[in-house]
Amino acid sequence: MKHTCLFLLASLILSGCFSPQHYLDKGDYNSAIKAYGLELRDQPVNRKKKSDLQGLELAFNTAQQQDSASLAQLNAQQLPENWPHVNQLYRSIQERQTKVKKWLPLRSRKGYEPSFCFFANIDSLESSSRLEAARYMYQRAQDLLAQRAPAPAREAYHLLTDLKQHYYPYWENANNLLDSAWTMGKEHVLFITESQVGASDSRTFWENMRKRPPVGKNDWLVIHQDSSARKSFDYTLTCQLQSLDVGSDNERTSTRTETKDVEDGYEEVRDTSGRVISRTTKYRKETTTITTYSNSRSAYASIFMELKRAGTGELLVSAPISSSYHFSDSSETSMPQSPSYWGMISRVADDTEWEIGRRLKKALPLK
Repeated sequence: MKHTCLFLLASLILSGCFSPQHYLDKGDYNSAIKAYGLELRDQPVNRKKKSDLQGLELAFNTAQQQDSASLAQLNAQQLPENWPHVNQLYRSIQERQTKVKKWLPLRSRKGYEPSFCFFANIDSLESSSRLEAARYMYQRAQDLLAQRAPAPAREAYHLLTDLKQHYYPYWENANNLLDSAWTMGKEHVLFITESQVGASDSRTFWENMRKRPPVGKNDWLVIHQDSSARKSFDYTLTCQLQSLDVGSDNERTSTRTETKDVEDGYEEVRDTSGRVISRTTKYRKETTTITTYSNSRSAYASIFMELKRAGTGELLVSAPISSSYHFSDSSETSMPQSPSYWGMISRVADDTEWEIGRRLKKALPLK
């Protein structure tokens, strides 16, 4: 019984879908239509199950009615910003109708034929709404770029990208505007490194820090270490190294003995003519002494990080950061070699850099 349940569960997972009724109950009519299509596909022509035909009819007409009601509400508002949503609804209707028309004619064994509510002019409605949506998106992007500020420019970039990918690949001056939005949408951070008096090897530590702390996949943030790189910056990120400690090698040696059976020839039994009739492997005990060499080393750094809005001096982040790197290895042949003193500083600097980037990304979730 247990194996049967597991088989059914695996089959359901592999199929990647539920029954049409499941989607109907959830109100996911487009998925229900797809599921009914799979049910009807393997049924003989003109001998479809009436229950499946009725279910498909219900799912399709309900979805059409819902989209039609949404369209009526949006069109009544007569707002330019509604055109992208209007076009998406027409596309959904168009896709739905194209799918069902491929399955026609549909008829049960006793002659039942479902009745579908089609939009007669869906292609022209989708085309005209796509044109209006593109016009709105292009004009909206121009208005946003006219503000000459990073946040509106990023919104314009996403609008223009959507326009090119989902509406028209080439539309007026969209490509040039896209480049402008990409440049204007970036936020610039001046990264200032300091060291507390007495912090050893601080220069080496900061030299190991890459010029651009990681900020995930956020392409809108540009990190500068040269204060003369720009006339002004959006943020200042100040990190002070308060302490840096690199430990010595912690070398250890341990021994153990292992006893195991090793083959030591055979014992044979022969018949009267001298032929071997059986053979048994002989074993002897062998003890081996094994030496294990272990080495470990650690480095620690303590940083204090402050992120401020350059224009107003608003403090966005003020927090200590503790970073570390731990080396540990063992071998049965020779003593493992740990990273050098400078190598340990480089590793802990990398860990610090990652933590600074994580906090910077959290404080400035630019999209």
